[in-house]
This record gives sequence, C-alpha cells and structure tokens, in this order.
Amino acid sequence: MQRLVHNIFHSKGFIQFCLTLTVWSLLLCSACSSDNDGIQEVDRLNDISYATRYQDLDSSHTYALRASELAKQIGYRDGIAESAINETFYEIARLNYQKADSLLSLADSVSSNEIIELNVEVQRMRLCQRRSQNKDFYFHKTYADNIITNLGDNPSNLSKRDRKQYTYTISEYGIVLSTYLYYVNLLEESSKALLSITEKDNIFLLSDTAQYLGYLYNIGSGGILRKGNCDEVFLKEFNCLMQCYMIAKHSGYQYWEANSLQSLSEHLSDPHHLSLVKKYDSAYLRYLNDDFVPDSLLFGNLAERSLQLFLHYGDLYQIAGAWRTLSQCYHLIGDHEAQLSCLLNAVDDSLIYQAPDLVASISEKMSIAYSALNDKSASDFYRNQYLDIQDSTRQDRQLEARAEALSSIVTRTQWLISLVVIVLVALVFVVVYLIYKRRHRNYSVKVNELYTLLSDWRNIKEDEIKAKEEQLEELDEHKQMLSLQHDNALRINVEQHAKITYTQNMLPLIDRMLHSVSGQQTHINKENIEYVSDICESILKYNANLTSWVQLRRGQVALHIEKFQLDNLFDIIRLNNNSFSQKGINLIVPKTDLIIKADKVLTLFLINTIAENARKYTPFGGTVTINANESALFKGYAEISITDNGEGMEKEKCDNLFAYKPIIEGDENLKVQKNHGFGLMNCRGIMDRYRKTSELFSHCSIKAESEKGRGTRISFTLPMIIKTILLIFSFMTISLLPSPCSAENREKAHDSLNMFADSVYHSNVMGRYSSAIDYADSCFAILNKQYKALNLSGKIDTLSLSFNGADLRWYDKKVPVDFGIIIFLRNEIAVSALALHEWSLYEDNNKAYTTLYKLCSRDTTLNTYCSTMENAEKTNDISIIVLVVLFFLLAVVFWWFYLRDVIKYRNSFAHLKNLIEILKRGTDNQNVLSHLNAQSISRYTPEVQDVAKNIKRSILDINSTIETLSDKEKFLQDEVACTQMECDRLYISNSIIDNTLSALKHETMYYPSRINQLVKEYIKNNYVSKDEIASHLEDNSVNNTMENRANINDIVDIIAYYRNIYAMLSQQANRKEQGQIMINRMKVSELQFNFNPVIEALNNEGESKIIANKSLIDFLCFILKKRNNKELPLVISYKKNANYITLTIICQNIKMSDNEVSELFSLSSKDFDFLIIRQILREIGTITNSFATGIIAKKYLYESNLSLSLVITLPYISK
Repeated sequence: MQRLVHNIFHSKGFIQFCLTLTVWSLLLCSACSSDNDGIQEVDRLNDISYATRYQDLDSSHTYALRASELAKQIGYRDGIAESAINETFYEIARLNYQKADSLLSLADSVSSNEIIELNVEVQRMRLCQRRSQNKDFYFHKTYADNIITNLGDNPSNLSKRDRKQYTYTISEYGIVLSTYLYYVNLLEESSKALLSITEKDNIFLLSDTAQYLGYLYNIGSGGILRKGNCDEVFLKEFNCLMQCYMIAKHSGYQYWEANSLQSLSEHLSDPHHLSLVKKYDSAYLRYLNDDFVPDSLLFGNLAERSLQLFLHYGDLYQIAGAWRTLSQCYHLIGDHEAQLSCLLNAVDDSLIYQAPDLVASISEKMSIAYSALNDKSASDFYRNQYLDIQDSTRQDRQLEARAEALSSIVTRTQWLISLVVIVLVALVFVVVYLIYKRRHRNYSVKVNELYTLLSDWRNIKEDEIKAKEEQLEELDEHKQMLSLQHDNALRINVEQHAKITYTQNMLPLIDRMLHSVSGQQTHINKENIEYVSDICESILKYNANLTSWVQLRRGQVALHIEKFQLDNLFDIIRLNNNSFSQKGINLIVPKTDLIIKADKVLTLFLINTIAENARKYTPFGGTVTINANESALFKGYAEISITDNGEGMEKEKCDNLFAYKPIIEGDENLKVQKNHGFGLMNCRGIMDRYRKTSELFSHCSIKAESEKGRGTRISFTLPMIIKTILLIFSFMTISLLPSPCSAENREKAHDSLNMFADSVYHSNVMGRYSSAIDYADSCFAILNKQYKALNLSGKIDTLSLSFNGADLRWYDKKVPVDFGIIIFLRNEIAVSALALHEWSLYEDNNKAYTTLYKLCSRDTTLNTYCSTMENAEKTNDISIIVLVVLFFLLAVVFWWFYLRDVIKYRNSFAHLKNLIEILKRGTDNQNVLSHLNAQSISRYTPEVQDVAKNIKRSILDINSTIETLSDKEKFLQDEVACTQMECDRLYISNSIIDNTLSALKHETMYYPSRINQLVKEYIKNNYVSKDEIASHLEDNSVNNTMENRANINDIVDIIAYYRNIYAMLSQQANRKEQGQIMINRMKVSELQFNFNPVIEALNNEGESKIIANKSLIDFLCFILKKRNNKELPLVISYKKNANYITLTIICQNIKMSDNEVSELFSLSSKDFDFLIIRQILREIGTITNSFATGIIAKKYLYESNLSLSLVITLPYISK
C-alpha cells in the first residue's frame, strides 16, 4: 500500500497534472483581478463624468463615452447604464432629446439595478418636464415612487457606492419634482418636494457640492419659501443665491454660477429689491459688481455675465433662457431694439422649439418688444403663439392628490380581491348544500322562476314600447302642428300670389293709355284724351282697392343670429354648378375657414341672389368667382364677394344698382327702362336690417364695382369670429354654484356683464384700447357687486384692473361667478395694456390670465389615464388570483353538478336563464333567437320546453312591434323634416313677396294721379276757349294760363315712364318662389260642401277622386263657408268626364247684384275672397297641368230667392 502511494506521487504524470492545475489557477486569478480593475476604472470614469457635469459639459461627456466603451468591452452592465445616464445629461443640455430617450432606454434595458432604474425614471421626469409632456411625467413619477417604496427611505443593505448613488437620486428626484410643480403653479407642493430633501439626508446633500448648489439655487429662484412677509422672503432667497454664486465661483461650477447670476439679475431688476439689498446686504453688491457699473444697472451686467458663462458652458436651453433674461433688462431701460435682438438670438437655434414652456415665455416677451416698437401685427402674432403654446402644454395636475387617490384605489382593490376569494370559497359550501336540497325539491319552482324572469323582461320591453309610443304620439303632434303652420303659410302664399295677379291686370290699362297718346306730336283729339282720363280714374279706383288689400308696411325679417362655418354655405352653392356649366360659365368657389356671425339663411339668400344675377349677365365662356376674405377696411369683419367677367355696366347704372328707382336709358324722345333685378333691392334691405339690429353689425354694407366691358364685382360685409377668441372661450365653460341673488337680478346682471364684455372685445378690435379698459373696469364693478351680494364670511376681496390675487382667492372659495368672463377680461385688458405700452398693467393681467386659465381648464382625462396605467400593472396579479379561485370553484362545480339525474336539467335551465338575462341586458334579440334555433327545443327537458317556446314567441312578438314602431318613427321624422323645410321655404317666399308688393305700391301710387292732373290740364287748355277762361280770371292772368298749358310730350313721357316702371316691378313681383306643392287624391264627398241632393250618385262613384292639394281645397271651402254665413254651400249637380269634374254649388246666404256677379273675378271686384278662390284654382291647375280648372259665377233662383251660384271645375280621375 505504501509502495502504491509512493508510485502515484512520484510519477511524471502526476507532476504534470499539478503543474497544469497551478497555471490555470494563476490565469483565473489574473483574469478576475483584471475584471475587477476594469470595473473600478469604469466606476472611476463615471464618477469623474458626474463630478464635472456642472463644471465642463464637454469633459463630462468625454469621460462618459470612455466609461461606456470600457464597460461594453468587459461586459459591465451597470457601468454601461451609469455611463448612458451621464451621456443623457449632456444630450439634454444640447437639446438632443431623441438621443437622450435612446440612452435612457439603453440604461433601462441593460441593468436590473433598482437604483439605476430609479435614476433612469428621474432623468425621464426631467426630460418630460422640459418637453411639457404631462402624462408621461406622471407615468414615470409613479414608477419612481414605486421603486422608492420598495427600497425604503434609508436602505441599510446597500454598498457604499450604491448608497451614494441612491442618496443622489433621491435628491435629484426632489429637485426635478419641485421644478415641475413650480412650473405648473403648485407652489405649496413644490416647496414641500424641495425641502423634503434635507429631511431625508442632509449630511450627504452637504457633501455633494453640485446637488447642494442645485438645492440653494432652487430655493433662491423663488416660490419655495412660504413663511414671512415679501421682504423677508426676498432677503432669504437673495442669501441663498449669493451662497450658490460664491460656492460655484470658488469651486468652478460654471453651470450654477451662471444660473445664480441669472436669478440674481431677475431679483435685482426690481428697484425695491435693490434698495433692500443696499440696506441689509450692501457688501454682497460690492462683491457682485466686478465691473463697477452703477447699482441701478447691475442687473443688466449680471445678465450679460450669466450669458457669457452659459455660452462657454454650452447648455442650449440655459443659453436661450439667458438671452430672455438679458432682453428683459433691455426692456426695463427702454432699449426695445436691443430687447428684440436678444429674443431673436434666443430662438435662433431651431432645437429650442422642443421646449414649449421656454418658447412660450420668449414669445410673450417678443410680443411686448414688438408692441413697444409699435408693430401691432407682429405683437399679435407672437402673443397668439404664446397663448397657443399655453393651451397645448397645460400643466395643471395636482400630482400628490392623484397619487393618494391611486394608492387608495390599490388598497381597495386588494381588499376587494380578498373579499371575492372569501365569497367564492363560501359559495362552494353553499352549492354543496343546495345540491342536496335540490334533489328533494319540486322542479316546478325553478320553472316558475324562469317564467317570472321572462315576465319581468316582457314588462320591461312593454314599458319601453309604451314610452316609444308616447314619443311617437309627441312626434305626431309635432307633425300635426307643423302641418297647420304649413297650411297657414300656404294660404298666405296663395293670397300673396292673388295680389300679384291683381296688380298684373292693370298693365293692359296702362298700355291703352300709352297707345292713345303715342304718335301724337302736337295734338291729341278730345276722345283719346278723355279716354286716357277715364283709364286714370279706373286705375286710381283699382289702386284704392289694392290699398285696402295690401297693407302698406315694410316686411320685417326676423333675424336668427348664430355662428356658422361659411364654407358650409359655399358647399350648397357648389351643388348649383350645373346651372352655370349649362350656360358655359365656370363657377369658382374656393374653400374658406372663416366663421361668420349672422343669419345663416339670409346669408345664403344674399350669396345665391347675387350669384344668380352674375350668371344671367355673364356670357358663354365667362367666369363667376365667389370668394371670402377678412375685410381690409373693418377689422373683425369678413368680405364676401361675387365677381364676374361679363359685360359690366356704366357708372350711373352701377351707382343706382341697389336703388328702387330704375335707370332710364335712351334719348329725349324715347326713354327705355333697363331692368336691373329686384333681388338686389332685397339684398340692400337685409343689410339695412342688420345695421339696425345691433352695434355688432354697424359696418355691414353691400357695394358694387363695375366697368363697362370688364365685368362686375358685388361684395358685402358681415361680422366674423376670430380664432384666438374661440380658442380662449373653448376652455372657459365652468359649472357655477347656485347664486343667492334672485333669478331676475342675476339675469339682469348677466346681461349687463355680457354687454360690457362684448364692448371690451369690440373696442379692442376697433383699436379703442382705453375704452376697452374702461369697459373692463365696469365689468369688474358688476362682478364685485355680485360678490358682495353673496355675503360670504371673511375678508371682502374685490377685483381690480391690477391683479391683486382676488381672482385666485375667489376660485379657491368657489365663489359662484363666471370665471370664464374673468379670464376673458384679463386677456383683453392684457391686449389693451400691451397696445398702450402700460407694461405693469400688462404683466399683472397676463399673469392673472395664465394662472386662472390653467386652473379653469384642467384636463380631467389624466386621472383616468394614470389610474388605467396603474391598474394595468396590477391586472396580471389580480387575474392569476381570480383564475386560481375560479379553477378551484369550477372543479368543485364539475364534481358535484354533473350528476346523471340533474345534468340535463341544469344545462337547460342555465341556458334558458342565461338567454333571458341576455334579453334583460338589452342584447339584440336576434342573437337570442339564433341560439334557440341552433339549440333544438326538443333537446331541453320536458319541464322547460314550454318556457323555451314562450321565449321564442315573446321575442318574435316584441321584435315585430319594435320594427313597426321604428318604421313609423322614421316615417314621421321624414314627414316632420319635409314639412319643416316647406314651412321655411314658404316663410321666406311670403316675406319676399310682401316686401315686393309694398315696394310696388310705394313706387307706382303717385303716377296715375299725376297723369290725370296733366290730362285735365291739357283738356282745359286745349278744349276750353280763351274767352271762357277770361270770364273766370283777371285780365292780367290770362296770358300766364295760356303759357302754362300742359305739353303733350310731358303726358307721353310720364305715361311711358309709368308703364316701364310698373312693368319692371310687376315682372319682378311675379318671380315668385316655385316650391313643390304636394298633390293629393281625395274623394269628391270629402269636400266641405253639402252633398245631400247628389249623395246617392256620388256613392256610386266608388274610388273616383279629385286631384288637387288638400290644404288649398280646404282653404277654398273655408272661404265659401265663411262667406255663406257659416253654412255649407249646397251642391245641386255635377258633371264629369275623363279628366275633370264640374260641381254646381249654391251659396244660399250670399246676395249680389248682377253687376257684382259679373265682376266677381275681375279687376274691378272689391271682393278679394273670390280673387283668392280664383288664385287657388289657378294654382291647382298649374301643379296638376290641368288648365281647364276654373270657376264661373252666376245668379241662380233657389227656393224663390236669387242666390249666388258657382260652377267649379277640378281635375278628376276615375277609378
């Protein structure tokens, strides 16, 4: 044995094995030592990169790149992540946000270290704060909070390096969160977030100079310290900034030195603050004043030094901020050219637009600068840009409140899961017990339960059907009401047309006069001139009749003012392109985004009328263009123009285009009236009506421009809505608490407030900025009066032009006033102050506007968003728990429920019950029917087969009823829409005809009297001897009488002129609106007449019917019954052929002379009811193309009395 051991240890192989093992051990140790050295080197490089990040940005970046390269070589994942975070700081400073995102994603993916993950989330929070990405900020904050919760406030199991990194990350988290909350105007929360850093680890904060400087700077910048008065807070902030500046300057931290100088400049720009420093800390001023500038200009010197340091350091974001601070310094000393130059330098790099908050601040300053340089348009542009960015980056989230709500939701969810588990477990034992009991229970109980559920569902559906039927009844009542309105409008329309027909019958009489005197150069025979005089007397009589029928009043159009997209009306015009193309005219209607405030229907009428006029006078191959732009003359108005390249017109004609007086063309002997369109007169009347309505429409006008041979342009102006105002108001609707004032007083105050607010806006639009401020002050007076009337406890806060914080205190107290009005007024005052160069007033109101705007325009979707994201994280765990419990429950159910004697019953019962539950939840009934068809009823147990059949039968009945009601509802809705459209058309038609008739009466009533006067004077002068005249006059007046004889040319001229103007106006009046009148078929016996003498013969006619409009026929019958002393006219006979039926009726109570009967439907008739009846029959003949339709009047001997007999012919169709 000893020999064997000796041979093993002294053999050559064993010696070689030992040598090999030794070599590999040394190599392994060397490799481990080498890896450890590499890790230490990576950590060292990362530490240097962090230490120099606020001293030399480029050096920090270089060290981070070296650390990253080495860490990748040795596979040191935490080193890669840490170096990526250090690189991120550089990329954020250089505004390379996409590259920063990529680096943070890399760091998050390569490392599983929770501290590094926390650092990544903090840097992402910083990035979101720069980009104003609110939802993403909260998302990353939530993850950071979860990591901090997992690690604990003071983790003891961390290494020294990890402990250092953790404490740094916690302090960085507090600084970033505080900065974000400060920018979203949550100052109390911002202060708590920053001051909490020292509460957690004050010792480490003092040992990390860079973080301590950041802490001092954030306190000194303002908004953190809350205790003490304003002067005390300022001095504390100033001391913090001075500490930051001195330590940073001594330690070489360029970044914090520049930041502290910038903040000191902003603090010392206020003369009051400068005086405080002189009084209490004058040594600091001497320390700061390296260049020995005057104390009053020290703030500018500090801003310039800050800018130079940032330019050397290379942080583009901070460089832009330094330019902005320097521009404010120039503004304070009145050098606005230099101010603007600084601001342009601030946005010179396009990358800066990735930081919306900074760009918004710069845009506001540029608005001030351009205003100071009196460039109003540029100032408005940058202010609108500032407001747009403010709207798109609203940061108004109360994060801590949401975090607490989220934590509460998680806690409740956990309790709910536990409760569900307990309930499910308890249900298992209950089910076991119920199975035992069920085996001894009568099945009819469960069947009755199904019937009960089915009955409940049927009751629900029957209630729904009943409600639907009530809705249909209301819709039908609405339709009946509209039908009555339509019938009334149609009757008025027929009466209007009867009036027009009456006026046209006088034109032949005028032609006779003109024919009697035309061609007579020197003398008119006595018979002709007397004939002219008789015609004049007749016309005067007819005019008197017309006067009693046509009430002399101007039609007042009821304006319905609303805001609408002008392009919607242009779309309607574009649909009419065919009528232009058929005439070979090119219609051009460009798109527009203007929003008009006017009557939509009348605006369409204006455009359509002018466009139709242009179409008529544009030759083949011409072009008509309809365009809309902002008015160059009146700000806040839109100019809508219709331009053609037609024949054009002369200046005289163009000047009188909208006048009632026609243009007379021709030589002295023959003057011809040129028709220029009555529709344009109505257009002018509409614009006049607008101007009389409100001050808002004071600049509404219509004008024409034309040149012979070059075309015509007609344009009109209407108020428009400015987009910026819409943007402001779109977020101003806030729910108000009930006011303690009476409803009447509250309404009056609200009306006054709106009136003054409108005046503020219009004053700014018109450039009356001082007046706008005065009106705003009146609005504040009304609001203060409302506030005092509330009798709220505590100090009375009143609003004023200068912002005193009352607005915010009112909001905190939830004072029931319209904060939308306050926001609007603050913005308008800011606009006025900006234009008036009242910078202090502008800054006060702009601050009030932006603060209130953020508070009142909160986005309520973020809470849901964050809750959804958090719940999504918890969903997996919850799902696992629920699935496990359900699996256990299903296993128990499977074991106990699928017994041979109950399995079929359970399936049948459960299936039917489920179907009924689906029905009760409102699912489509057809889906349930498909289940019943697929699952044959015969497969159910006998106990529930009847239930299944009843379910199917009930569904079919309910579906049939619902479909019937739905069809009826669609039909009624269509009927209501058609009737409403026809009512609107008839309303506009009646209004236009009424105005036309009034104009016709006004324009022509003078001429018959004047013609008659000239004719009588002519007769007197030419057919009475001089001796006869002399016998009645003094000798010295005879010659004068003979010299003043009427000239025949005067008579001819005035008759010709009268004829032309009457023809033109009559022709225009006859251009009535041709709407679609419905044609109905009705039995003869349905007429409201007494058919007793012929009733048997009519009954034999069967389905033979009259073709007419029922409303017009009812109107005719109504007139006859009214004139017949409210008795039905008697039908004594009728005749019919293939196309017409003729009724002979007797009006027993109407007594007329032979002359009255003969003239009943003539121009001489004074009985206008029968003229309306004649017009009704004409309308029926027109719409049915049955031109034999008509009426004849004669006397008839009935029961020994001569009564009026009417023979009425109507269109007819046999069965």
